[in-house]
Amino acid sequence: MDILHTQHPQGQDRGSPAEEHRTPRWITVTEAATMLGIGRSTAYDMVRTGELPSLRIRSCIRIPLGALEDLMQREMTGGAGTR
Repeated sequence: MDILHTQHPQGQDRGSPAEEHRTPRWITVTEAATMLGIGRSTAYDMVRTGELPSLRIRSCIRIPLGALEDLMQREMTGGAGTR
């Protein structure tokens, strides 16, 4: 068996170890603010108003990376469907 391409339990194929360290699916509000080039307060306001989809787990708020990428794409194409 190739060390970079291993079979895992239940037949899950995880590929190379480098794939294990890919971009996370969820990011913090601070990370989202940095990616958007906005302040933390503005990012929290966007979460509060629902403009930036989020998930709250106890006191932690996480942003799905896909939703952030969708928001960025919409803004780059003229902001269709926002505000």
